[in-house]
Amino acid sequence: MKLVARIPGREKQLPPKTSAPEDSSLSRDLQTVALEISEEEGAFFLFSYDAAGNMMGDTWHQTLEGAMHQAQSQFAVSAGAWTREDEQG
Repeated sequence: MKLVARIPGREKQLPPKTSAPEDSSLSRDLQTVALEISEEEGAFFLFSYDAAGNMMGDTWHQTLEGAMHQAQSQFAVSAGAWTREDEQG
């Protein structure tokens, strides 16, 4: 299973420059424009991507609800923002 979501307000624009170091988690969060939740081996991974499609980070969760809660708290992505993406196997 794979779910994808865009981060509200970042669909067509690059985030503003910050004074945070480029490798800081704040800088990475501000560069993130899209998220993906992927189920792998009974667990769920929340992946974040920048506008160029580069993976910015990931987190591991025991449940889909846990991954969605992380997306909500870190990126303000609501449960209704997710869409299922067909996986090619």
